[in-house]
Amino acid sequence: EDIDCIFANANSTQIADRSEVKAIHEVFGAYASKVPVTAVKSMVGECYSASGFMATSAALGALCHDFIPPTVGFNEKDPACNVDCVPHEAREQKLQHVLINSIDPNGSNSCVILKRHES
Repeated sequence: EDIDCIFANANSTQIADRSEVKAIHEVFGAYASKVPVTAVKSMVGECYSASGFMATSAALGALCHDFIPPTVGFNEKDPACNVDCVPHEAREQKLQHVLINSIDPNGSNSCVILKRHES
């Protein structure tokens, strides 16, 4: 429950998005439906090997400025993807820890957690 937001891989394919949501539920249990989830790819597109870097850059900005970027173009929620999506507009929220998922179609997956630096 220390994770304040998930930057999902979310490449907008039904099988991949449902698999990612399933993994989020396996890891976070009951908290999975409460943690906000956003998809940076909705704004920058599928950048393949640069996607993780783009999501990390967005997550750093979110940590610095206390907001969750929106998932743009989000018009209809898949009932199988029961997470707290952040559609259309950024959400102001104090962030301490964010999780970034990066998933490769060939099976290479990674996650990184960033923590706000307190000086």
